[in-house]
Amino acid sequence: MAKEEKTEREELIDDLIDENDLPEDIEVPLDDIEIEALINNCDEIMPRRVEYFNPQKNEKRAIIIHIKPISHGKHTQLQNLVRKNKNKSMVEEVLKRQLFNSKGEQLSPTQIEKLQAGLPEAAYEEIRYISGLFRDKGQELIVKEIVKND
Repeated sequence: MAKEEKTEREELIDDLIDENDLPEDIEVPLDDIEIEALINNCDEIMPRRVEYFNPQKNEKRAIIIHIKPISHGKHTQLQNLVRKNKNKSMVEEVLKRQLFNSKGEQLSPTQIEKLQAGLPEAAYEEIRYISGLFRDKGQELIVKEIVKND
């Protein structure tokens, strides 16, 4: 039997897979996320740059925070806890568990309360982002109501 020649599509796939063709000096930006930690579902603390707006001082600032990804199951448990206890806030509950100082120590609730206005919400959104928790069912329902009324 004669050896079949590769189709053009197969050759393109082989070219994409062959990493030796790539120049070594090309860097692919990965949005500063530690991909290995996310792939391994690791609880590694990650330094992240967060921009937030402080309404009290009417200024936009940026700061480096140290956070850990949160699992979907843990996030759901915290949502249920907040629903049962109206005195608790989802942002505060997540930050108590997932926000750290530069030494790797968890911040106390009093330290979290003393954070500048706007920073807790920005840190919470960054934790959700690195954890892959993009959906917010409450926000989706609000959007559906707004769209339905138009």
